[in-house]
Amino acid sequence: MYADVAEADRCGPLCVADALCNGRALATLLASFVAVALLGLLAFRFITPGSALVAVPPAVAVAALGLTAAGSQFAAQAAGRPIPGVLQSFLAAPPIVLRIVLLAGLLSLVLLAFVLVVALVLLVCRLPLVGALLYVVALPVLTIAGAALLLVLTAVALLSLPALWEGHSLRTVLSQALAIAEARKLQAFADLLLFLVIAGLLAAVAAAFVLAGFALATGLPLALDGGAPGLGDVSLPRLGEWLMDVDGFAVAGYVGAALVVAVMLALVSAVFLFGLAAAYRRSTRGIDIAAARAALGRTIVEMQVKRGQLAYETRRLASRAIEAIRERAGGGRRVLEVPPTGASATEFAVLDAPLEAAFEADSEATPWSTSEARCPACDSPAAPDDRFCGHCGRRLSKR
Repeated sequence: MYADVAEADRCGPLCVADALCNGRALATLLASFVAVALLGLLAFRFITPGSALVAVPPAVAVAALGLTAAGSQFAAQAAGRPIPGVLQSFLAAPPIVLRIVLLAGLLSLVLLAFVLVVALVLLVCRLPLVGALLYVVALPVLTIAGAALLLVLTAVALLSLPALWEGHSLRTVLSQALAIAEARKLQAFADLLLFLVIAGLLAAVAAAFVLAGFALATGLPLALDGGAPGLGDVSLPRLGEWLMDVDGFAVAGYVGAALVVAVMLALVSAVFLFGLAAAYRRSTRGIDIAAARAALGRTIVEMQVKRGQLAYETRRLASRAIEAIRERAGGGRRVLEVPPTGASATEFAVLDAPLEAAFEADSEATPWSTSEARCPACDSPAAPDDRFCGHCGRRLSKR
């Protein structure tokens, strides 16, 4: 009970400001954004415009690794675990980034399926007479359905990121999303929205103070110069023009401005990342995802069975087509009997029955519990099928 109270105090909406107390995560974000800023400055200052895109892939990679590493540190802070160091978090980030990319691919496939449905409906609406009447109904229905789908996909993505930061597998992440949808429904989305709103307000205040300090630091020298503008007319181009008149200070001014932008981005990202981690902890508190994992596993097995049945039917139809062509080429005589290859649909289902039974036994014997699976290196909780520890990055499974 005391642990639940402590977690509730640590993961409340008003505790988003605690992100600014996580020095290790702030150092991770600052190092990442400084590297990105310097890469961008190097690209636009010393590289020709045609080859400036060379710096984009490494900048995106560094930003992705830095945000993921900091996300793992904020997830540890929200869970009350020891916060890993900067280097340790960076080393554990690559497999997490890969799983984030896979999750983004799955969500993109869902969105693509909806787009195909919309295209099919709009194609039907091109029919004469009936199409116009159908479009009157289809337009509002597709609009509302698209908005709802985007809302669900966004919520799933935002609540799945902290689970991936903790080192959970995609199967566990999707199971948690199903469990949250069944147990919390709109409450989880309301909590997420509340956290994001508070994080946005705090980020805006922090960014405003940083920009105010930047205006003081740049406006005073410009005001002291003879023809330079005052505090009300401060901009990076004017600052660059003023610095270009001073030997050796132009590059230093741009580097300093890039560092200011990196600091501001680090502060803004910190509150949003910790807000996501805290909202995730709040949404998953007291939820048992064993049933959701079992349902997801049964769905996967059924999809595999249906895929095998579809492959069998396709091969059977292809064999019949080849047989018909050969009969016609032979003057109506049966030249060759081509038996259908592969197992029948019934045989395929029988072959997959042990797989489904094994999964059911595994789900009943090993329900998801943080007390039954722990990292041997740092003793952090992990799901049974997690491959890496979300705290220290150590490999948990040899699969």
